[in-house]
Amino acid sequence: MRKADYDLTFDLNIEAAECEYLCGHFEAAVPRFDLLLARAREPVDRSAVHHLRLVQNENRSRYPATVHCGRDGLALLDVVFPDGSPSNRPRWTTSWL
Repeated sequence: MRKADYDLTFDLNIEAAECEYLCGHFEAAVPRFDLLLARAREPVDRSAVHHLRLVQNENRSRYPATVHCGRDGLALLDVVFPDGSPSNRPRWTTSWL
């Protein structure tokens, strides 16, 4: 597939997934997200899908899933945050507590 075809197809499908969840068809958006993640060629494209999932989860008050989507999307761009467990906190923060 040519790059222009891929770009157009990806853009149309990501817009369709966004329309699904914006119209309240949350469950219909999930398979679209999965298909986009499976077929995305670039990390930035996969990250965009995770961003849409993040927004959908946040709108549905699914905050742990929101954080998970955010971390997954950022990890694709080599941005990694430690988890919030006390053993992973910087030492200076524990000395203040």
